[in-house]
Parts: sequence; structure tokens; C-alpha cells
Amino acid sequence: MENKTCPYYGGGLQKGFVRSRANICWTADKEQRAFLLPRKETGDFELTGSDNWRGSGCSARYCPARRLILLPQKEDA
Repeated sequence: MENKTCPYYGGGLQKGFVRSRANICWTADKEQRAFLLPRKETGDFELTGSDNWRGSGCSARYCPARRLILLPQKEDA
């Protein structure tokens, strides 16, 4: 994640990681309860670093002023 300042607040961002025991997925469907696999035909996707056996982890930036976590869709080098 290249941006080092918060796009909402303008303050500094802390570099870190988001981790989960399960895959981290994004969906626009608020009513979807069981999220086993992303439905690509509806635009769902897993965040970078998702692994069915080891859980998930992806790099992220945290804005402490707004308590906001920014997650990249693709891993930055």
C-alpha cells in the first residue's frame, strides 16, 4: 500500500497486517450469511493472502485518528 497518509484525515498511517482464521472476502450482498467462496459473477473477491488451510493475512494501513483500517485489494511489493 503506497499511500502513507490517510485519504480521509490526512494524518499518518501505521503499517501492519490484518489476520483472520478464515478467508477475508468482500461482497456487496448484505444479506449473504454463509460466505464459503466468493461469487465472482456478482463481483465478490477474497483479499490477497487468503488461504483455505492457514487462514488469511494481508498488509494494511491503520489511521489511529479515525480508527480506520485500509486494506489493499492486491498486495503491494
